[in-house]
Amino acid sequence: MVNSFKTKVKKPFSIHHLPFTRPARAFTLLELLVVIGVISIVGVIAADIFSNVTRSYNKAEIITRVQRTGNATLSQMVGEIRNARTVRSPAPGSTGSALTIEDSNGSQVVFSFTAPGGSTNGFITRNGVTLSDADYANGVNVTSLTFSVLDADPLVVSILASLEQPLGAPGRVDFKAASTLNTSVSLRTYE
Repeated sequence: MVNSFKTKVKKPFSIHHLPFTRPARAFTLLELLVVIGVISIVGVIAADIFSNVTRSYNKAEIITRVQRTGNATLSQMVGEIRNARTVRSPAPGSTGSALTIEDSNGSQVVFSFTAPGGSTNGFITRNGVTLSDADYANGVNVTSLTFSVLDADPLVVSILASLEQPLGAPGRVDFKAASTLNTSVSLRTYE
């Protein structure tokens, strides 16, 4: 015959079986280490992105400043050369780092280049007055300037200028910039 009654097995006493209590929850040491590792990786990636954005901004700003100063200087020279009566030096068919023209009033105008040296940026002058921004920390450094007078009728003057960041700029890579500007100007000789 089969025993028809069931025996009840008692479970051991536990705090979790009391009414209105929840089992205690906590993070294991491994879980905490994983979270710290993930946060560290995200932090490193965010810092790298921020650093690259800052570096790119600095580089773009210095390139813009160098090109803006170079274009303004070239624009002023081009305007005067275009309206000049003639070119005094260099002679047609030759090149030089200075250009002497006779302007529309018959006055002599000399554009010249002073090379950088020591703690002085290179710069371009018009009759001894600086055209380019030669400030040591915030200007530009003109590294070369060449005028070529082509033997044509009317005369054509080719200008090649190389500029870079000022000598006083920080030495970091993101502050390094250089630009080469080239243009040709035909004299308007209406005589």
